[in-house]
Amino acid sequence: MGIMENPKNGYDAAVIGTGLGGCACGALLAKAGLKTLILEKNEKIGGSCSYYEKEGFKVDIGTHMFTRGNYGPIGEVQRRLGIPRRIQFAQVSDLALLTGAGYSLILPKEAYRYPAFYYQLYRQLDVPLKDFIAVSKLFYDLVMMPDSEIEKWDERPVDEFVAKYVGKNLRLLGYLGGILGLFFVIPFWEASAGEAIWSYKRMFGERTLSYPRGGASRIPSVFLEAAQGLGADLLTGSRVTRIRVENGQVQGVEIEGGTFFPARAVVSTTSLRDSVFHLVGEQHFPELYREKVRKLKKSIIAFQVKIGLDKKLFKAGALFGARIRDKNFDPKKVTLEEVKKGYQEIMEGKIPQVTMVYCPVPSNFDPALAPPGKQLITACTAGPTTDVDLQDPPEKWLDELVDTLDELIPGLKKHMIWCDRFDTKFIANWIGKEFGPAISTAQTVDQVGKNRPLIRTPIRGLYFAGDGAGGRGVGTELATQSGIECSEMVASDLRFGLLG
Repeated sequence: MGIMENPKNGYDAAVIGTGLGGCACGALLAKAGLKTLILEKNEKIGGSCSYYEKEGFKVDIGTHMFTRGNYGPIGEVQRRLGIPRRIQFAQVSDLALLTGAGYSLILPKEAYRYPAFYYQLYRQLDVPLKDFIAVSKLFYDLVMMPDSEIEKWDERPVDEFVAKYVGKNLRLLGYLGGILGLFFVIPFWEASAGEAIWSYKRMFGERTLSYPRGGASRIPSVFLEAAQGLGADLLTGSRVTRIRVENGQVQGVEIEGGTFFPARAVVSTTSLRDSVFHLVGEQHFPELYREKVRKLKKSIIAFQVKIGLDKKLFKAGALFGARIRDKNFDPKKVTLEEVKKGYQEIMEGKIPQVTMVYCPVPSNFDPALAPPGKQLITACTAGPTTDVDLQDPPEKWLDELVDTLDELIPGLKKHMIWCDRFDTKFIANWIGKEFGPAISTAQTVDQVGKNRPLIRTPIRGLYFAGDGAGGRGVGTELATQSGIECSEMVASDLRFGLLG
């Protein structure tokens, strides 16, 4: 079908995608009085914060925890929209259980329980007396370090930060580094220490690890309801196939079927690679910019399972666990090189010897997400992006994930009502980013802070939001912060007539 001009007069801004970056940006642009169009390729909104229903369970597509709740950018969007705390974040007393590989620790909500938590941490890690004060200083600095000092760590990796406190104690380095790098879906020796300290400072200081009532999909639903109430148009099932550019200026967007929507500004929330090389066309960008985008590093992805249980088996809000298949292996003798070897196995498409599991339990935060007396489990394990050929088939990765969960949550298989399994290709297709990385511009030492890709591009009227440019923090909150920053920039440029 040829290009069919949309009969409308056009939009001030068109936003591609309804992940948290897109719906936050779109809602705030509408709040600024701009005529806004928000487009979503899937029939359901939300990106990785979308959901489906099954046998009375409300199930998130992604595997989420929220580190800052209404104290972070998600709360800031609501305040700017004039709907403060429309989204309610719930907590439980035992926020998370860290278990497996010889350890078992409860992360508590209440501050008065922290001394016992640290005591158990030191005891189980066999922290030598000579390292006791240094490790205590590490945790103190995570909460108290000034942001001006944190910025100095942006271009240095997490392992260097941890080594400052534990020296050559490789076991402590591996365990503490793993905890600090957890949220960034990349190995901790590549992750920015500044990004980790900044994120953990807020999570621990505010004690806000939580989950939204109604599930993760409640967030995009609230943002987009507000956007539509402010006059924004929302089109689902509308895949953008091209961002039209003429003479260095954005003209609008074209969707499948040929319909064209004129717009003075376009915000893309897919990866920068997708935007530059597929939606726009590299010929429209300066060569230096193309090369920078081509060299951007991405995070890895995950295999996921969603499980409905006929009874409540697990008490904490989330499980961070590990299973070692070799029963002769002593986890207390693990070295950093062995940890790196496990990551290398993942990057080669092989199931590693140690299976790491990230497992929020949404129904423990909001019982309404599961039928009465039942429990909803969402879990994932790291896997390579889809540009890597798997040496072990997807079914085997998913079997290993379920087996690991059954060992860490005894009785899981016995009480399983259903189990939905999602391989990396499904996840990549749903979120729509090339190769399906969890974070398309990974938070490595050279891609955070002042080195993070800019929201404004060399093309007039083209902007990036979401996990690819701008922002700071953990996952969904990174994308939301980017959406806020992008909305401010677009509104300012339009207000001052910079886009024609």
